[in-house]
Formats: sequence, C-alpha cells, structure tokens
Amino acid sequence: MQCFKLKNMKDGWVAGNFTPSVLETDNFEVAIQTHPKGYKSPLHLHKKFKEVNVIITGSMTVNGRKLSDGDIFVFDILEVSDAEFHKDTTLVVIRPGSDPEDKYLVELS
Repeated sequence: MQCFKLKNMKDGWVAGNFTPSVLETDNFEVAIQTHPKGYKSPLHLHKKFKEVNVIITGSMTVNGRKLSDGDIFVFDILEVSDAEFHKDTTLVVIRPGSDPEDKYLVELS
C-alpha cells in the first residue's frame, strides 16, 4: 500500500500528468482543491478539455451564478471561468484528459 498527503500534490491534483501525482496519466485529471474565503481566481479557459467541478463544501459565485455545497458546474472548452469564493470552499475538479499546459489566462479589454 502507498500513502500520500494531499498537501504534497501540485495544487491538489492527485491524478493526471503532474509530478508528484498519485496516478500519473494522460487520460484524465482529478484535483481536490480548497480556496479561501475572498479568493478570486484569475479569469482563464481551457482549449482541450471540459472541466467538471463539484462543490463539496463552501460557497462561491461562478460566472455570475451563486453556488454552494453539492452543486456541480461544468465549463465547456473555451468557456471563461470567473470564480469568487464567499466561504472557504473545497472542490473536486475532473477533466477527461490531462495537459498541465491547458490553462490560458484571459484579459478583459
């Protein structure tokens, strides 16, 4: 049996094409991430894969919609993510492929 610590994973990514990773694979990505109250993530999008997000605990506004415990939201390819956290929030993030470079910051003009 192997044991790992979530705090030692790259930004909470436990599976995917990351080092370290519990399961290194190009087939999918899984992360467990906690963001603090007041954090606003940088505007970004993904060009290769959809992204499924499950809120385990907390609350946040994503693309103008307030979400909380148990809500699931999905970003399509090229859909911009605009997220602000109202409470400490834990998410599970899943992508059906793994490319650590598939994150593009977006600037509003």
